[in-house]
Amino acid sequence: MKGVVHLKSRIISLISAAALLTSCGTAQSASYDRDADDSLKVVCTAFAYYDWTRNIAAGSGTEITYLLSDGVDMHSFQPTARDLAAVLECDVLIYGGGESEQWLTDACNNSPDENRIVLPLLDDDALAEEIVEGMQSEEESDDEDETESDEHIWLSPKRAALCCEKIEKALTEADGAHAELYRSNDESYIGRLDVLDKKCSSAAGGTIIVADRFPFLYLARDYGIDYYAAFPGCSAESEASFETVSFLTGKCSETDAKTIYIIDGSDGKLANTVAGGCENAPEIKELDSMQSVSASEIESGADYIGIMEKNIGILSGADASNG
Repeated sequence: MKGVVHLKSRIISLISAAALLTSCGTAQSASYDRDADDSLKVVCTAFAYYDWTRNIAAGSGTEITYLLSDGVDMHSFQPTARDLAAVLECDVLIYGGGESEQWLTDACNNSPDENRIVLPLLDDDALAEEIVEGMQSEEESDDEDETESDEHIWLSPKRAALCCEKIEKALTEADGAHAELYRSNDESYIGRLDVLDKKCSSAAGGTIIVADRFPFLYLARDYGIDYYAAFPGCSAESEASFETVSFLTGKCSETDAKTIYIIDGSDGKLANTVAGGCENAPEIKELDSMQSVSASEIESGADYIGIMEKNIGILSGADASNG
């Protein structure tokens, strides 16, 4: 993961000058006296941030740019000069603020604008990535004490509600003329998230086995799910060691798991290998991490609550063993 971040930093250094030339002097003013014809410009990174924002801003005329609209995984996204220009010209930037998005922090620091509101949604309550028993960790950091925040905060409905409150406040600060609309939309949307939270609380729990990366740390921590997985959520690893395969296969048999989980984009090879070694022939089911939702999927109706409801439905059949 850290190698990818360093590559992004090099790319930023090469294209920053071009982006600055196209954006200097054109940034929209984020103020309370915004002209009625001057639409608020918001840039969002992860799909969940975009979907929350479009619900909260509905009816305001806000222009929302979704940077990952081509469906690329957020961890492998490589920004272009056009992406940088969009960021530097926007009134509000909504992003996680984790390691894979450090390029955004750098871009804003290198081109400060007192009118631009920069909203990183990860805060002091962000969870550090963890290595659980049997999990294969990356072998790259020289600093053994360095910890990386898990960036997948959106996968917990409880955290989603907190993020939406922050987004509503940022939009109101940038565009006071629509303050009441933002507040009303946010209140309505959080009501839907509360329903989702209750469904998640009823369906979750127990122990799950994920033969893949595990981006669901916030979901697991907030809803009492124990888990075993091959890799951490932000890992760049794709090939599991013999020890990892053996451990997951053993846990599958030990817990009599009926299901082995993978995440969207997985080729399923590891899960098939693990399932093939289990006496009880578990099913393989896919959970959607929302790391790579494309514009075409959005046009077809994809939204945060719908995807989470599907995940909850899949998890409701999880083996509730104590591991």
